[in-house]
Amino acid sequence: MESVSFLGEYKNQLEYLKQNDVLKSVTMSQFAYKFSKIYPKLPNKVILNFADSKWILRPDGRTIEMVKDPSGYEPEFKGINIKYNQSWAFSDYFLPDQASFLDRKLAGDNIGKPIRFFPWFLLVISGAGLIAFFKKMISLWLAGTLFIVASYGLIIRSGPMYGWNVDYGPHFSNLIFVQIGIILGSYLLIFLMYLLKKIDINRGRYFWLLPLSFGLDPIVNSLKFTNLSGISYLGFFYDDIRFFGLSFSWPFHLGVVNQEFTISQAVAFLGLNFAKIL
Repeated sequence: MESVSFLGEYKNQLEYLKQNDVLKSVTMSQFAYKFSKIYPKLPNKVILNFADSKWILRPDGRTIEMVKDPSGYEPEFKGINIKYNQSWAFSDYFLPDQASFLDRKLAGDNIGKPIRFFPWFLLVISGAGLIAFFKKMISLWLAGTLFIVASYGLIIRSGPMYGWNVDYGPHFSNLIFVQIGIILGSYLLIFLMYLLKKIDINRGRYFWLLPLSFGLDPIVNSLKFTNLSGISYLGFFYDDIRFFGLSFSWPFHLGVVNQEFTISQAVAFLGLNFAKIL
């Protein structure tokens, strides 16, 4: 969370805003809802004139036009035209932009050209499930599927997102073939272990520990815990401030939590760091 280093300034701003009793604290979604009620229709165009530039703001994009200097000097930077596209994102959506100057540009040549990608691996998993169902080996298929998710979930999750090829694990040029190969190889491994009597799907007590042989540490590492105002929280963050998990308070009150915490509260959650333990 890049904004954590500015908590001191945020605190000063909040102290100033607290002096106004009319203000209420709301989330971004609540603000958007109230704004849409007051301004149901946005203007088609807003023009802002500055000394050296003119900004033309539209719902589908913005244009920045540089104005000539009165002395006749013509700037090297002529302007920029950025189109908004809900299915595309800037690169810093995935990786932090460390540059001192925020220069956010979408790749113009790729705008409007969606990346074609079909999750063929889902057909492989479904097909294997049908075969297991008719062969009465659904437990074997379920264990193999859990093993795939726990061991290679990041590779399976990789694929196009918002106009970018996103790799959550190692990069593969032929991603779809790697995904299919991993799935077929994992099912084959589980089936061979079954044929060699290494596992017993009917009586083996430790059979279901096999899916957790890989990938358990990232799950545990993602767990976060804290205690706020006498209430203990245990769960996961699926963005910077959105938390999902359980809450517990004494004498005995257990509840499910799905809410947004403030930045200062979110950084108070603690988690295990295996890099410092192992």
